Amino acid sequence: MMDKILFLGNNLHVDTLLRLSKERGIYSIVTDNLSVEDSPVKQMADEYWDISVTEIDELEEKAKEAGITAVLCGASEVCMSANRELCKRLGFPFYASDEAWKIVNNKQLFKEECIKYGVPVAKDFQLDINLKASDLAAIEYPVVVKPVDGCSSIGLHICFDEEQLIAGYRDAYEKSDAKKVVVEKFFAGEEVSLLFCFVNGEPILVESGDVLGDKKGGRPFLFGGTPTNYMALIKEKLEKPLKNLFSGIGCQAGVGSIQFIIDNGEPAVIEMNYRLPGAKTMSSEFICNCMIDYAIGVTEEKEKLMGNLPVIPNTKAYCVWVNPSTISEISGLDLIKENLNTLSLNPNYKVGDTIPENSGMRQIFLYAVLDGNKEDLASATNYINENLKVLDENGVNLICKYNYEISDVTQSLIGETSFGVV
Repeated sequence: MMDKILFLGNNLHVDTLLRLSKERGIYSIVTDNLSVEDSPVKQMADEYWDISVTEIDELEEKAKEAGITAVLCGASEVCMSANRELCKRLGFPFYASDEAWKIVNNKQLFKEECIKYGVPVAKDFQLDINLKASDLAAIEYPVVVKPVDGCSSIGLHICFDEEQLIAGYRDAYEKSDAKKVVVEKFFAGEEVSLLFCFVNGEPILVESGDVLGDKKGGRPFLFGGTPTNYMALIKEKLEKPLKNLFSGIGCQAGVGSIQFIIDNGEPAVIEMNYRLPGAKTMSSEFICNCMIDYAIGVTEEKEKLMGNLPVIPNTKAYCVWVNPSTISEISGLDLIKENLNTLSLNPNYKVGDTIPENSGMRQIFLYAVLDGNKEDLASATNYINENLKVLDENGVNLICKYNYEISDVTQSLIGETSFGVV
């Protein structure tokens, strides 16, 4: 019997999942509430349905009628929830157990598990919506405030005094469905990301990278590179505790990433995402194939999988953010491709799309991934700033332009106050 995969939504990675599935002879169906003209992945699929991913009852019935054998989606919280629920109803495998899903989607529970298994984390401070004077007096600034169930940096604030903390806490509280907020010590340092796939409970490191961002300005990723420069530190201080953590919370299959900050030579883990990453990476095809394998019941041995690991090149990246508005014109992409050694330059938006306000990392227009052996990041960033135009209906360029100043490893927001690496 031919496998039939139902893909939920027009979100990041679905195009790659679709293409790889079709190459493997798998029948593909896409469903969402967009017209086929507005849903590029519907145009790629063998079949499409005009059913919203939130219409679970209707999708369950339709999936049974159509003989669907697996359900998948990309990096979307709404679609992930629908994916998980449909798999339960249809009796299909979903890579994350209920317990693991609960832990990684609650920052406080995840931190407690980290402490349990010896994974270093930032210090917590007790505070609730009553904002008691005694609790506020115990805070050691600066601190990070974030919803316990947040994502995409929505509701995240760096606070340097009590006034900022009170305002930031109230905003994070409003953006939390659970009405719970984490307040923890802020570390000023370089962020490192580790991307894993899990095979029969064994974590396999697929990709690593270092990140510099403007967390004060709500843009945690600006510049990056692969591979990480901190592999020796990872092996010494994180490898064993992370393996114990993954085993303890039940990471048996799927894909996940760990983010931590290096501060004065010491790591502090800040987050885990148990899903496909929020950006396409150099290993996107590999991890998407891993997700397809699990969904259709193909089990790879760890040794064979490791033999197929992609070779991750030396890369440098500039993350281009845009201000909220509706896009009326995009230009400069072809010029950048012609004159820079780009490995990836794929916009997340097209003309006519609207970038919503206060949407965190959904305000990323694209990741410009460059050949690290051939490009200087400072000059490449300047070239992109000069030539890329994303205009609104009034002709205003929506791009938030940053400079990469390699001399003192700082960045500055053009036209605004300079800031240090945070």
